[in-house]
Amino acid sequence: FLKSELTKMEAEAEPAGLDAARESVFHKSTELPGEKRTVRGYDFNEGLNHDRLLDSFLLTGFQATNFGLAVEEVRKMMSWRASEDNEASEGSGWSSDSD
Repeated sequence: FLKSELTKMEAEAEPAGLDAARESVFHKSTELPGEKRTVRGYDFNEGLNHDRLLDSFLLTGFQATNFGLAVEEVRKMMSWRASEDNEASEGSGWSSDSD
């Protein structure tokens, strides 16, 4: 057999819907809109820094990125709460170190 004849025979032997399945699964890549971040993990060779470790989750992968976004939200809430507590103690005329 010639190679072209073998290819024809292989093509004829494929199930009818296989081409449609390939077309629906395999798509050409396109650029995503918005901010582009390079996926990389934490470099443990630089020692352990818990804040930087939590920050690195934004760039580790899909599930870790969502965890990293949650860490950012918790940090925002904590800083908002801390500033609210400071305003409340300053405006009330008393402080925690008064007798």
